[in-house]
Amino acid sequence: HNDAPPNMQGEDKIIVEVIYVRDGAIVKNITPEMFEKESGYEVKECEVIVVYGVSPIPPSSVQE
Repeated sequence: HNDAPPNMQGEDKIIVEVIYVRDGAIVKNITPEMFEKESGYEVKECEVIVVYGVSPIPPSSVQE
């Protein structure tokens, strides 16, 4: 595992929160308040670290 070059290293992170709802729950019934710790729902968090990458330059289709 190699570290990214310094100009591509960041501190960016994404936090994904998940709650478990009853079977048959529909999206419109899920509210932001349900993700609060005091809501009574079990809130799970997962931290995702952002990694920046550079796409390889595709070969040119222009004939020289």
